[in-house]
Amino acid sequence: MKVFHSNSELDFWSANLSKDTLSIGFVPTMGALHLGHLKLIERACLENDYVVCSIYVNPTQFNNSEDLAKYPRDLEKDLKLLSKFPNLVVYHPSDKDIYPTDDFKEPPKIDLKGLEKVMEGANRPGHFEGVTTVVKRLFEIVRPQKAYFGLKDYQQYLIVKRLADSYFPEIEIIANEIIRSEKGLALSSRNEQLSNSGLIQAARLNNYLRQVVSMSRNYSIHSALEKIIGEIELDSNISLEYLTIADAETLSDYNQLKSKAGMVFIAAWVENIRLIDNMRL
Repeated sequence: MKVFHSNSELDFWSANLSKDTLSIGFVPTMGALHLGHLKLIERACLENDYVVCSIYVNPTQFNNSEDLAKYPRDLEKDLKLLSKFPNLVVYHPSDKDIYPTDDFKEPPKIDLKGLEKVMEGANRPGHFEGVTTVVKRLFEIVRPQKAYFGLKDYQQYLIVKRLADSYFPEIEIIANEIIRSEKGLALSSRNEQLSNSGLIQAARLNNYLRQVVSMSRNYSIHSALEKIIGEIELDSNISLEYLTIADAETLSDYNQLKSKAGMVFIAAWVENIRLIDNMRL
């Protein structure tokens, strides 16, 4: 397995590939890899001749410096997990490779149709500006035919699709379903920061989503949300940031929901770690 630590190394490797006959898949990550990442990479490796997996903790998408500092990093462990994939190369760039000058930190000009203004966008100011900035740079550097994203970050997936439509129509954006623990917790790099007790508490987020889905079949969406929000507020181990139902394509409010196109989204804090999850109605 090749590991490249600079753009020049990746460029040299890429230049020796026959782009006419060989396909390149791309899985962008921030490291602290888990089974969810590995499933993305496994699929990408099956569907492409070569796959580039980037490991880069992007500072521009963190609106909280403490959150950035706490984000788990273990490159040695990540590389061991990735070593089993024969057609994989790892791209582990420096900040200077991604942002050679401050001009490269300018967010791309793109009409996201309001996708960036709700949920994660409303609660993490500047987050999606940072996401679109780094994904645009990574697409420019890697130049893949396909790019793979997990649906735990569903809002991010929709926004990346918009970015690709505007700037990279030649790149196919492929989504993979959420990978969960046996107790239903959506796998996330942030889970590493939870204690064993915290992992059990965090798994209840999935239960709350399931309750909303179940109740919405027999009651109004407003009633379902109101009841479950009330239950979460009584849960002393979970601090709720939002629980909402939105259109699966536009993320518009549930009052404007199209039939059978809804999803329920949650963001909450457990042991001072922020977690998100979602589920289709």
